[in-house]
Amino acid sequence: MRLPLGFAGGLFDPDTGLTRFVWRDYDADTGRFTALDLLGKKGGDSDWYGYCVDDPVNRVDRWGLADAKVYLYEGGPFDHIGVSVGNSTVFGKYPDLSAPNDPSKGFYMNVPGVIREESPSRVPARTFTFSPSPEQEKNLGDFVGRSLETPQNYNIGNESCVGYGCDFLKIGGVDAPDGKWTHPQQLMDYLERIPPIEAPSDGFSVNLNTEKYEVKND
Repeated sequence: MRLPLGFAGGLFDPDTGLTRFVWRDYDADTGRFTALDLLGKKGGDSDWYGYCVDDPVNRVDRWGLADAKVYLYEGGPFDHIGVSVGNSTVFGKYPDLSAPNDPSKGFYMNVPGVIREESPSRVPARTFTFSPSPEQEKNLGDFVGRSLETPQNYNIGNESCVGYGCDFLKIGGVDAPDGKWTHPQQLMDYLERIPPIEAPSDGFSVNLNTEKYEVKND
């Protein structure tokens, strides 16, 4: 039995010349989908017929909707978590620096928050990618869209960028902590849990997350 796998793992239809990605068909001759992105503007690309923001080498879109990601950005006193659904636009939660911070409440405790787009030039140190179902992906898009339009509260303890990322993950069906008093690095460590691997015959040392496996020849 031969599977007619086409571009990026989609199913190629020899009769139409199109590649099926569950929700949409892709035309390799034009480099475009034949239908609009169901996520619309929430997909993060102004071209609703395009594939992965015209970057098929580094991005994939198994459903015709694309994957979801959580990013760790290092720097500053606490590091930072950003999220994306669809194609490329990354959003994160921040304290609203245009609003005064009441020192009596502590450092950014219960102050206005804002969801804003991350700079494309900012390079994440770590990335966690997951593939939600089509329904979950739509819910993720709705979550991000609502958060952009709804006034936010920011609390460094439980309503920070980490809490925002954890809510995002749970909507996408991913096991995640509640985000309370969780450092961004701790969240990524939690997401990137790797079970012990079977050692090959050649001796080597490999560092996986924070654990080090020492493998020796028998």
